[in-house]
Amino acid sequence: MGNQKSKRTNQRQSKPTDGADKKDPFESEPELIGEQELGMHFKHRTDRGADAYSSTRTRQAIDDKLLQNHKYEIFRNERIKKHFEEAHIEILDVIKFGGNINVYKAKFDHMLVAIKMIDMSRLNNIDRQFQNNDIEMRMRSHFKRIIQIYHVANYDNKLFQVMEYGKKGSMDDIIRDNGPVSERLAMLLFGQILKGITYLHRNNIVHRNLTLDNIIVTKMNIPKLIGFKYAMNYESGELANTYYGTAAYLAPEVLQRQPYYPVPADIWSLGVCLFCMTNDALPFHSTNIDQLMNEQRNKQFRFRELVAADLSAEFKNLVTQILEPNYKSRITLNGLNSDPYLKMAIKSPRPIQPPTPTPTV
Repeated sequence: MGNQKSKRTNQRQSKPTDGADKKDPFESEPELIGEQELGMHFKHRTDRGADAYSSTRTRQAIDDKLLQNHKYEIFRNERIKKHFEEAHIEILDVIKFGGNINVYKAKFDHMLVAIKMIDMSRLNNIDRQFQNNDIEMRMRSHFKRIIQIYHVANYDNKLFQVMEYGKKGSMDDIIRDNGPVSERLAMLLFGQILKGITYLHRNNIVHRNLTLDNIIVTKMNIPKLIGFKYAMNYESGELANTYYGTAAYLAPEVLQRQPYYPVPADIWSLGVCLFCMTNDALPFHSTNIDQLMNEQRNKQFRFRELVAADLSAEFKNLVTQILEPNYKSRITLNGLNSDPYLKMAIKSPRPIQPPTPTPTV
């Protein structure tokens, strides 16, 4: 990644204090929104065939026998098995498997965690560098809106990351399972995501891969950032000249593959995430890069009829300010944090009104 240097560490991070009731120190804050109220904030959930707010595992239909066999595959290596025992790591379940990356649910010193195992032998040099960069950037970003890494180990080209556990899965999984969210919930979630991006930018780090897949929701319904493999350090006024990420989330100046300012590009990606949360669709749909840039430049996005009537003019205006194709005119990070509507929506969201009962005759 340009001139950045990445290095792997085997040092243990932020080990909790002794005790049988150890908890994730980043989960000590209250719920963002209660479970009962949460269910009222999904739009047209029955249209999506979803019965509950749940993670993507409800739709993976993994064969139980295959899952069980894969659960213990990592213990075929005696060195890995011994290290897990010495580190007090107990594998509980498989969250995701296949390809070069497997993710497990586990206990680490009596704390629920996720373990990401990457087969580095199957990656080329560039992808290895990306994975190392992901670890380095997150281990430098100690903030409660970023998924934390507690422990890293490398055995026989298997790279293990022990990290915070996001019980609810990614925002992409949640939206796919339950449909778009209400404006109120979108703003509550967006406000927390914005805190994470604000922390990064104020510490001269840009994410460069903001997508719903890279926003994980914890058991307390709090969104946190992951996916830092394309993240980079920057200085004020510095141009970036590497072009990574998911095309549908990338700003037009990035898609043009010309040197660009990375901070406004992150803001654009935030806007795509906000649009997706309330619409369950991307604002710009073309898979052809030239057509995609043309849609962006001409602001050819529409709020879906399914939800448009339920979204306020203030919300739509905010999205429009973020999805401004001219980065010089795009709302800034300071502009977002001082936006009157955004501040009101985060601090004093409008109460949810229960459905009006149908009068009986």
